[in-house]
Amino acid sequence: MTQPAHLTIFDGQAKLIVVNGYSTSFRWPAMLQRKLDRYFEGESPVCVEKAVRERTPIAGWIDVDTSEPKEPWRDIMQPMLANVEDRPIIVLAQQSLQFAFGGQSEGIRGPGDEERIRRGAAVLEKYVRLLQSDGADLVIIALHIYKHAMEPGIGNEKYALETLLKRNLPQVERGPDVWTETKAHYPKAFASDLLHPNSMGAEIMAQLWFETLLGREPLDTPAWSREEMRMAIELR
Repeated sequence: MTQPAHLTIFDGQAKLIVVNGYSTSFRWPAMLQRKLDRYFEGESPVCVEKAVRERTPIAGWIDVDTSEPKEPWRDIMQPMLANVEDRPIIVLAQQSLQFAFGGQSEGIRGPGDEERIRRGAAVLEKYVRLLQSDGADLVIIALHIYKHAMEPGIGNEKYALETLLKRNLPQVERGPDVWTETKAHYPKAFASDLLHPNSMGAEIMAQLWFETLLGREPLDTPAWSREEMRMAIELR
């Protein structure tokens, strides 16, 4: 399929959105689908599907040194990206660099940690290029939500993403800053384990992704959508 210079999502044509992530992304894709259905005043031509597996940041999907896909990728991602219906595929990647530097807690130490920032950006580039080679027409990438037990390393992943985006890879775009918004609502937006989002946290992420998709065109965010998020926050 020939890629347009700027792939539009709200043109009324069939699209497939694939959400790739792990345990923090189980709930919000369904909420995003409901927002899209409401925006289109009926069943949306944009279909949202999950390619999600728990305990599987990027290092669980691919070998971060060789770029070789691992079993979850072969079992979940490749079939999802096969594009048997010949419609543009947009991957919303809400991911993390945990285990990309060795142990789970070995993350980027700060803006001056140039070695890990470069490695993190290299891992992100391997990941998005594999998504594209397997069929993604557009990759919109964000990083992890606030993770109290592993900060500041999780928040510092943003430095690797900034480095990646400066490379201006074709059809790779910035996703929403889910870290800042979930941190602002910690611990109310989190389940009892204080690591995974509850319904409020999921609503926040769905709203941020919805606004990101609308803003690409650009289109105004409908007032009802903002009201949904406001109510989700106030009712907790």
